[in-house]
Amino acid sequence: MNAPSPAQALQEIQRVEGRVRAAERRFGAICLASGIGAPLYWAGMLFAPTFRTPVTLAWMLLTLVLCGLMLRIGVTGRRLTQIAYWVAGGDLVLFLLPAALFFLYGPAPLPSSWTVAGVALCVASGLPMLYAARRLTRA
Repeated sequence: MNAPSPAQALQEIQRVEGRVRAAERRFGAICLASGIGAPLYWAGMLFAPTFRTPVTLAWMLLTLVLCGLMLRIGVTGRRLTQIAYWVAGGDLVLFLLPAALFFLYGPAPLPSSWTVAGVALCVASGLPMLYAARRLTRA
């Protein structure tokens, strides 16, 4: 078995690094779509009861497409793994806060006294994913 030359080893390292960076950019694009979609979803659920069915169907479709894309990412690096774990935890918490308001008020639109808090929670629901998108697409 022949050992690779230094030039071949460097070329292989660069190829693998390129695949990892491409995977990070793809995951960043997925995070961007989710970070934009989550506030829109919650705004529709909390403030527009007549649009809940189409908003829910659109969110389900977006989720299925993004999950399919995530399965195709392939190679992951240490940075992507670290960001994904932290962002997943933050996203879970911040995505569930508007859900608490939704379940508290049920089918009625959010009362006007909750408008500012509702808007803040809608925006906050997308922040972890937008943060991940920024970190991953900057590289």
